[in-house]
Amino acid sequence: MPSPDRQLNAAAEAPGPWRVWLDVPPDWTADAAGVERALERLADWPGVAAARGELGGLALEIALAADLIVVDPGTRLRGPGSPHRLAGTPGRLADRLGWGQAVGFWLDGRGWSARRAATRGLVDAVSGDPVGYAERCLERWSAAGPALPALRRLLRAGGRLDESAALALERAEFALLFSHEDPKAAARAFLARRRR
Repeated sequence: MPSPDRQLNAAAEAPGPWRVWLDVPPDWTADAAGVERALERLADWPGVAAARGELGGLALEIALAADLIVVDPGTRLRGPGSPHRLAGTPGRLADRLGWGQAVGFWLDGRGWSARRAATRGLVDAVSGDPVGYAERCLERWSAAGPALPALRRLLRAGGRLDESAALALERAEFALLFSHEDPKAAARAFLARRRR
């Protein structure tokens, strides 16, 4: 298996939706350029973080930037530590856990088991094969085409916008999706995919 830095660099350069495989030592210090590219990719493209072993510190911060976090049943999750290294980490953790649980998790030095993290909403799935699970998710997501990044933008912004701003964003995304082809054909294709 390549080093975590090489994996992160390769993933950051891959086209389309991608996975971040975080099988790293707890004291991992990543290549700054690789981390920056990975975060840029996660801002623009859907991503799944798959992890086993211990997930904490910088590796947890990167995983929190992904859309889904999948861990092995034996994974132990620990807070990002103080100080955290990536901008946005406290907000992403609070989005997943709520303010009170986020503070408790951050300050609890014992960490959480994979099962507890899933029950509380810190991770999305526990799987004996987290990488395979991530690959299957991304295969399904790829079938959505350009609708997936649009949906992702809507979901990420929706909870932070008032109703009129959320509706305006939804209209703009809808217009963008259907501006590149015959609108009737696009609507038929969208409805056909929805019925599957």
